Amino acid sequence: MSSKTRRATRAGAQDVILLASTIDMSNIFYEGIVQELHSRGWGIHVVSSPGPTSERLFRGVAQIHAVQMERGLSPLRDIKSLARWVKLLARIRPQVLVIGTPKASMLGGLAARIMRIPHIVYVVHGLRAQETSGLLTVILRIVERLTLHSAHRILAVSDSLRREVERVHPRFQNRIEVLGFGSINGVDLRRFSPANSAQQTTARQRLGLPAESFVVGFVGRFSRDKGGDFLLNLMRDEASQELGLHLMVVGD
Repeated sequence: MSSKTRRATRAGAQDVILLASTIDMSNIFYEGIVQELHSRGWGIHVVSSPGPTSERLFRGVAQIHAVQMERGLSPLRDIKSLARWVKLLARIRPQVLVIGTPKASMLGGLAARIMRIPHIVYVVHGLRAQETSGLLTVILRIVERLTLHSAHRILAVSDSLRREVERVHPRFQNRIEVLGFGSINGVDLRRFSPANSAQQTTARQRLGLPAESFVVGFVGRFSRDKGGDFLLNLMRDEASQELGLHLMVVGD
């Protein structure tokens, strides 16, 4: 029996991994990872709130599960989501749970502890309590701490984030790892190769950007907690206007 066949046989019987994000669109973080795990013989499950992204990305290589989760604090709905998480984990019984984004990490981590999942990996994308104040900050710090406690292994997506988590939650110093130079996932250099000069000119013309202007790009949900107000203030700054900076926002 070849090593590949042995891996596939072992995975079919025992080796199951579940990867989760709060919203379906965020499961793009696992693109490539899921396919690689599948090629190594793992049984793969992907969980998020309902949406089309996971099915489009992972059809044929992973089983997709929908668990409705609210991004904000919603105690009654969160309790219902936690019950669905427990039921799902009781049925799948994964050896490894990988959780990312705040609400999926909190609910998934707590449910996994209840169901005694042997390996829980928490990928810290950011700290939800940042850019909040008052009682909300206190509550979110408690949630962050509970989520960190639930994990057997904690990964931060950057070294600066690792330092910030350790500053805010000093109990977890020396427990947080950064893979390589830090990333949620790798970058496909074939897909994201630099454009040549002709492509750059065409893109700038299509977007109405002057050919020689300096462009600041933002990709993501444009909101206060993502630093949107900071970026707008930067663009309004007199020095930025003298330099002729242009802002390009891609996202909600």
